[in-house]
Parts: sequence; structure tokens; C-alpha cells
Amino acid sequence: MSWIPNKIEGKGLTFVVDEAQAGDVGKGIIRVYQERLEELGIKPMDIVEVLGARKTVARIHIMDPSSNLPLNTVRMDGLVRENSGAGIDDFVDIRKCEPKQCETMLIAPTDPGQTPPGEDEAQQLAMMLAKRAVVTGDKVEVQIFGLGAKTFLIEGTSPQGPVIINPSTFVRVKKSDMAEKDSRISYEDIGGLDEELKKIREIVEYPMRYPEIFTKLGIEPLKGILMIGPSGVGKTLIARAVANEVKARFIHIDGPEVMNKFYGESEARLRQIFTEAASNAPAIIFIDEIDAICPKRTETHGNVEKRVVAQLLVLMDGLKSRGQVIVIGATNIPDMLDPALRRPGRFDREIIINPSSRVGRHQILRIHTRRMPLAKNVDLERLAELTHGFVGSDLAALCKEAGMVTLRRVLSKLRADGVNPSEADHSQIVVEQADFLSAFRETEPSALREFLPERPRTKLNDIGGLHDVKKNLGMVMEICLRASADEKDARAILPRGFFFTGAPGTGKTMMAKALAGEYELPVLSVNSSSLLSKYIGESEKGIAEVFKKAKHIAPCVLLLDEVDTIAPTRSGSTVHSGTEQRLVNQLLVEIDKAVAFQDIIIIATTNRMDLVDAALLRSGRFDYVVHFESPGEADRLEIFRLSASDLGLKDEVLAKLAKISEGMNGSDIESCCRMVRMLKMSTLFKSGGKEQLSHDQVAAEFEKAVLEMEAKTKLVRQETDKI
Repeated sequence: MSWIPNKIEGKGLTFVVDEAQAGDVGKGIIRVYQERLEELGIKPMDIVEVLGARKTVARIHIMDPSSNLPLNTVRMDGLVRENSGAGIDDFVDIRKCEPKQCETMLIAPTDPGQTPPGEDEAQQLAMMLAKRAVVTGDKVEVQIFGLGAKTFLIEGTSPQGPVIINPSTFVRVKKSDMAEKDSRISYEDIGGLDEELKKIREIVEYPMRYPEIFTKLGIEPLKGILMIGPSGVGKTLIARAVANEVKARFIHIDGPEVMNKFYGESEARLRQIFTEAASNAPAIIFIDEIDAICPKRTETHGNVEKRVVAQLLVLMDGLKSRGQVIVIGATNIPDMLDPALRRPGRFDREIIINPSSRVGRHQILRIHTRRMPLAKNVDLERLAELTHGFVGSDLAALCKEAGMVTLRRVLSKLRADGVNPSEADHSQIVVEQADFLSAFRETEPSALREFLPERPRTKLNDIGGLHDVKKNLGMVMEICLRASADEKDARAILPRGFFFTGAPGTGKTMMAKALAGEYELPVLSVNSSSLLSKYIGESEKGIAEVFKKAKHIAPCVLLLDEVDTIAPTRSGSTVHSGTEQRLVNQLLVEIDKAVAFQDIIIIATTNRMDLVDAALLRSGRFDYVVHFESPGEADRLEIFRLSASDLGLKDEVLAKLAKISEGMNGSDIESCCRMVRMLKMSTLFKSGGKEQLSHDQVAAEFEKAVLEMEAKTKLVRQETDKI
């Protein structure tokens, strides 16, 4: 869209409205590019008039040149948009303004249930709103300590016209005249869902704002949207924000509340809802947990559910024109819905809402912390990296928990100092990075409470030996995680999965977890004990659920440990039941689906390659096979140095141990270290803390333990060779 200045004299310039930055919400400011300020003849921080459907005033700031928006864009938050009567992509005129100082102001709370503040509290509002520019009819938002954000309507000012509030402004308060609470949810309250929000806006906003274009094109607007996503991802929030932005009547229905035990009451309730929406158009009917009232009719045994589904189908079918009424359904189990609902004409569009990426999580954290007093050491980028798998509600809970950690810390300090918390100076209270990290340890992602991922602390440097393996795997992981979707050449050569094979104890599982720990990825482990079930279909369902969870927390490592027990060969006498065969088939299907999802790193481990089904090893599933050899003398020396770093052994002792431990692997060496530590602690306990082993005694015991372990490993190898 090209920039076209308004030619009407005295009206300034015309701009296209866009969303505000997260930090500007509720502050009564707008942003335009520096070039436009110069054309308007104004300076940053000046007060300007904004003319949309109605007139308001705001303080103007410079827009960041890196915003990548057209030159004629103005960024304003939902409150300024509401005050100016403009929506996203609407045109507004901006011109210079000469406001006066406000002497008296009459305000009213927008929430009819809110008790109006007293005289002293009213004057506090003037101090909080100091330097804010307003006109009669504007709404302003105030952050009240302990109560959160409260919205007030400016009923009148003296003098009239644009005014600037100052601390000495006399504030009078009247009771709210509103019949219901004013919704304050706007697009600035939604983060990390830009693409999904754009699709929903196209379906909901455009027919309501530009009906003549649809008439000209000769097409009917879409009448239904089905939002699919895990609980807490933001489905209800999106529906409320869209309804608020387009000034539509919002009717929220929880699926179970429609159901009634009396014959015909459930269907009558649905008809009443659609009639109410049509008489209050434009309207949005939001049906939350729609799977509860519209299950598959072929799989339900109750007549009530079948009648409700049939009634909803008739209401959505367009037999009677609904006008400007849009139905939005939300579910996290779409497979439970009746198929008749999921066709064009009813739910025309299905929009999948997945948990946000790292960038999206950073946006959500900025939204939830914009009213929190953050310390300078708070790193939201770091928190966004740590919170894999967190949906919007999880991040909101994380911020609330961080606030509670701060509260406990502050109250503890005040009580220790003998200060009454209600009389303390609250201006110095800030939320620290340590408070967020403490809250992070207490908060789990809701999507993964059934399959809780592990967050390994092991790094590649904690593994002794295997230098070539670490170097190659680190390089491939770097490409997997850093290459963007646009770098097709880099992503085309990536392996679809890693297959680790080798003798027991050579470090296969540890390497998988070290890779995850090195790149701070969660690990979702899969084993046969958690999957196999005596009921038909349950094992395959478990595999599908694990891969579904992996997609929700991506990027992540999906570890198929001891894969020979999960996917044994389907030929010969290995398979003893149809369950195992179906499990292998389902695993192959899920891997084929997941390989296209580049942010899931699939790693399989086994020490019995001969027992793994051949279909699993073909190209396109596991392209990168790594064989873990038993460590040589140099590798054993490095493992000894890492494992026995706390025992104080000299280099010549470690070199001798590495030489006499031929045939031992990493787990054997770690076992020897544990034995020596136990002996050392036992001596200390028996003497009451008075005696402890000398370095020479520790070395002698270590050598003895290594020789015993080496003899044991030789015996095991001989028995294995016989078999």
C-alpha cells in the first residue's frame, strides 16, 4: 500500500493503523516514522489529534526504523484504537494539537461491579495519569497496586476539548452506568500466534467490515471456524480479542452447559443462542470444548448427544440466513467430533494452533511481564529458550509464580527487619531473574504432565573419549537447529534420524542425553514398558501420543532407548504377539510423519542390531548410524580423569589404571569410581570423621577395584562368546 497524504487542509496526514509494541500498551502513545513527524511539523512527545470514527488525542513517539512496516503506518494499542473508533488496517488522520491543562475531571469505572474510589484514591489516580492527554469520552487504563489494571471512562473535563492531566487535577468519580463489564482484551494481548490470528481475522473481520466487497465478488462469507490445539494455547483468548476488536456481541458457550436431562431442552437452548446472536448481530458464537456436545454419532449410545448434533448441523447449515453471525468452535481432540460438522458450509476452515516457538514464547513473556517491575538482570530471551513446550497459559502461570516467589522473598526480608509489610515502601520491589528460575522449577508445561520430559544437565565435555563421534554429531546438531526453513540446501542434507549401536556401557544413551543437554533441549524417552498393553490398540495409541507430545515441545530429542524391544523384527520367531507387530507398524508410520518435522531429533539406541526390524533401518528413517566402539587406552585415561576428578589421583596413577583396564567401558570405569567412593566414605564414617584414606591407599583400592572389574568383564565376554 503506497503512502497517500491527506490533501484536506488542516487534517494533517492519513495513516494506516497497526498493532502497538508490547511495551506501549495502556500508556496512551502512538508511534510513526521520523519522516512523517517532520512532514507534520511536530516533535517526539508532542500531543496530536487522532481522527478515526471519533476524535481522541495521544502522545506521539518515533517508530523503530527496523519495524519493516510501510511509511504510512501508525502503531497504536487497543485502547487508543477504541478511543479513535478505528480498527487494524483502518485509516486515521493525525494532526498537530494544542491541549490545555486539565483543572477538573469526572471519571467512572467501566466495570459496573467495581466500587468507585474514594476522594483520596481519586487524587492518586490523577498522579498515576499525570502527563496523559485525553478528551471527553476516552477510556484510560490505570495500574493499581494489588488490584491490577483498571479502566475508567472520562465523563467530562474542564476546560473542554483536548487536555493534559496533571497531579493537581481535581478528580471526581461517579458510579458506572454500564450494564456489563467492558472487555479489555485486544490483539496486543496475544503473542506468538501471528499467522493463526491473521487467518482468523480474514474470516471474521473482513465480512463484518467490508460486506459490500463480498457482494461485489458474488461470494458468501465463511460462517464457521474450528480451532484445534492443546489446552491453554490461546483459542478462547483469540476469539474474545477478535470479538472485542470488531465490536461484535460475544456469546461464550461451554460445551457441557448446553446438555440437559429433559427431553428437547438441549436443542431449545441451542436455538435460543442462535436467535439471540442473530438479533444482536454482528455476533460471534464461541463453543468451547465442542467435542463434549458433538461427539461422533456412530460411537455414542445416548440419544441426547445425537439430537444435539443434528440440531447444531441444522442451525449451521444456512437453511435460515444467520446474517453476520460467525460460529467458532474449539477443541483439543478433533477426532472425537462428528464428521458431518467438519465440512464446508458448517466449519469452513480448520485452524491448527500449536504451542509457540522460542520467538513466540518471548513475545508472550513480554506481554505477561509488561506490568511487572522487572530487574535489569531479567533475561526474557533466556527464559524463552528454557520454556520448551510451554503454552500461553503455562507462561502466564510462570510469571504469576515468579511474582509469588518475589512476594515471599520480600515479606521474609521485611519481617526480619521488623517492618510492617503494609507500611513498607513498595516502589523498590522488583522481580529478579532468580525469581523466574525458581518459578521455572515449580512450573511444568501442561501439555506434558502425562509424558514429562527430562532436561539433562550432561554436556558433551562430560563424556570421555569418542572425540570423532562428538565432533560429527555436534556439527550435525548445529545444522539441524540453526538452519532456517529458507536454507533448503542445508536442510536437504540433514539426516532423518540418528541410530546409535554398540556394546552395552559404551555411552549410547549418555551421548543422546549429552547432545540434548549441550543444546538445552528436552528429552522425551520412549521404552517398551510404558507402551505395551494387553488391550488392542492401546500400544499404538501410546506411540502416536508420544510423537504428538514431541511436536508440541519441539525442538526436542525423542529418544527410542533399547529400540529392539520396541521394534523387534517381524520375521521369524521373535514376535510372540500381534501387539508387537502392530506396535512396529505404528512406529514406522509415526517416524515417517515426524521426519518432515525438522525440529524433532529422533535418536534410537540398541546393542542388538540383529533384533531390530529391517524396515526401521532403511534410508529415510535413520540415515546416520553411529557405532560406539569400546574405549582405547587414551579414551579410558580421559574417562578416568573425568570420573575420578574428586578422588585426587595423580596422572601417573591414572595412566596405570587406563593401561590395566583393557576391555572395560565407560560404565565399568564409573562403577569402579563408585566402589572407591563408598569405601572412602565408609572409612570416614566408621572412625567418626577422624580417619580417611590417604592418596596412596585410594590409588591401591582403585587398582584393586579395576583389576576385579577387568576380570569380571573378561568372564562376561567368554560366556557371551559361548552363546
